[in-house]
Amino acid sequence: MTQIEENIDEFVKRIKNDEHLSEYTFVKGYSGEKIPNPITKVMIVVDTLDTQISTEFIGESAGENLVGRMYDITLRFRVYAKSFDSGDSLSLCANALYDAIKRNDVSKVCSSIKLFPISYESTMRTVYRDVSVNLCYCLYEEASV
Repeated sequence: MTQIEENIDEFVKRIKNDEHLSEYTFVKGYSGEKIPNPITKVMIVVDTLDTQISTEFIGESAGENLVGRMYDITLRFRVYAKSFDSGDSLSLCANALYDAIKRNDVSKVCSSIKLFPISYESTMRTVYRDVSVNLCYCLYEEASV
């Protein structure tokens, strides 16, 4: 596992372990975990939507055999309501998730959080709401020889 993957996992773990989200089930979509169908309780599926890597910043070269990289990562937390639910629990969970992200950004890597409108997933017969988070990490790594 790379340093950036460890950082993402640590960020997600802090959110998952927030006491206000303890009643919800988290699934790592980016690790290939299966999403149950039908959904029997409110569930949060975490995916990496986009990763941009840049070396175009001051401090690109940190010294011999080191290179700096800036990672701009978009994570999506897709909150699914129980199958055939009206969506009230969905809004409660999405709002709690938003607050948990703000509360647990201890490294101050979160540059933005977006709440999206409620949508319907026909194959799973349930409503969902996306919460996306942009994370910015600046890491120094050993240069490949």
